[in-house]
Amino acid sequence: MMLPKVPVIYETSELEVMNKPPGFVKLLFNCFDIKAAQLFEYALGHIIDKSFESIIGFMYVLPVAFCSFRWKAVCRDETNVASNFLDSSFVKMVIDANYKTSQEFTLETGNLAQAEDQVITFDVKTRRGCKFKTKYLPDAIAWTDSVKTFPVLMKQRKRWINGSWFAFQLCLGVFFEKMNKTLHHPLRKTAYYCFMIYMIWQNVNRYLLISYIFSLFLIMSQEFLNQYYVVFIPFLNSQVFYMVYFLVCLYLMYYYSVVFKADHGVGKFQTIATFFGFSIHVFTILLVIRLCQTIQTQNYAVQDTTHIDLRIIYVFLGFNSMYYIVPFLMNLRNCGWDILKSGVAFFYHMPLYMVFFQIYAFCNIDDLTWGTKARENLALGAKITNNRIINAKFVGKWLLINFIVGFCIMIFVSNAAFRVIFILVLGFMYTFLAAFKFVGSLVFKLKYDFYDSKHMKKKVEENKEKYKGAQIILKALCEYPQIFDKKLTAEHIL
Repeated sequence: MMLPKVPVIYETSELEVMNKPPGFVKLLFNCFDIKAAQLFEYALGHIIDKSFESIIGFMYVLPVAFCSFRWKAVCRDETNVASNFLDSSFVKMVIDANYKTSQEFTLETGNLAQAEDQVITFDVKTRRGCKFKTKYLPDAIAWTDSVKTFPVLMKQRKRWINGSWFAFQLCLGVFFEKMNKTLHHPLRKTAYYCFMIYMIWQNVNRYLLISYIFSLFLIMSQEFLNQYYVVFIPFLNSQVFYMVYFLVCLYLMYYYSVVFKADHGVGKFQTIATFFGFSIHVFTILLVIRLCQTIQTQNYAVQDTTHIDLRIIYVFLGFNSMYYIVPFLMNLRNCGWDILKSGVAFFYHMPLYMVFFQIYAFCNIDDLTWGTKARENLALGAKITNNRIINAKFVGKWLLINFIVGFCIMIFVSNAAFRVIFILVLGFMYTFLAAFKFVGSLVFKLKYDFYDSKHMKKKVEENKEKYKGAQIILKALCEYPQIFDKKLTAEHIL
């Protein structure tokens, strides 16, 4: 498990950046600490996502700084060099300055290199003639530096989102062909195929996120808030008012993301992100109040196809609550109560993670800087011809598709009966996936505690002498780097 380390020590330059936003924005960010949100986010990704993926032996991405691979899994494949991303592409991006100015280096190449750990993990899983599995070890805890300021967090998420988007397209293009050349058991291959279909669905949802969010709040406001009115404008329905406000916030996010970079528009970015997130939480509170009022009035004995049966809503909420709560309770020994307390900050900042970071990332696919590293030109500081034109085409296509999808959904749900069907389909779909991942993470936890951990301890005892030899080799390589220049075997070193 990888977690941000605490406490956090700020540098003078970072404190100056934190003082730029308005007072109200700083107050909210201090109450709902962005560092605490990261702590919960990291823990959630490992306890649920990594546990679920580990059940089938296909972790989607291994953080390279805190994982280990067998040498056979990542070394040069002389029979098919092009299949090894680490050897054929990434190393050249890091050390070859000429490669970054060649025609071969494109925006797509530069962005997918920002998710090199995802591509390397994919290469390991689909290596020809092998059957490597990737596993998550809950007891192996590593600490990383949490991002301290909002603009740096924006740049980090820009790199993660854009890198994973382009890396997934690369992996998907060759996945089925490469997987058929591995030695994985047919049942395991089938599980991998299903998992990739799930990842396709996840990436489509990410691409259409703006239209989905708009449609969701449009539908819920039509269903539960159409009786409320804005007091100072008697004839303005609150549903219309809120949706206009929502669209204005989206436009400002898009405009600022195109015009400003994270470091130069700190106050603007943080202010619009805070007001957008705050309004979503207010809207959610109104929905809860309206739901509680409806409990007293809904007649379950009467068939009604124009309104949602609230008992189904309760089921959705119950399963999704269990998805977050139960796995954490089962992992308290590893994560501690601090992570549970940080959940409040995470859920407050969730609109940032879901919407704002996505918009900023897709509006800046031409920005290949690393974001959180001092050496910003490490592998990715290239200037690509017509990069702004390429970026504008990408953003224009993305916005157009989201507009078309959102408009079609809006027309579809204008009919009350269709609106109910749409909500039920989405609700069942997301609840089923949440329940599936929830069960998978619990099965992994039980299997690890009662079998895997004991089996690994037994293996360590059996191979203790071999591991001692490996430690000697690593120490020798660190103290005498000239060994790398000679073809020495482990027996020579020992």
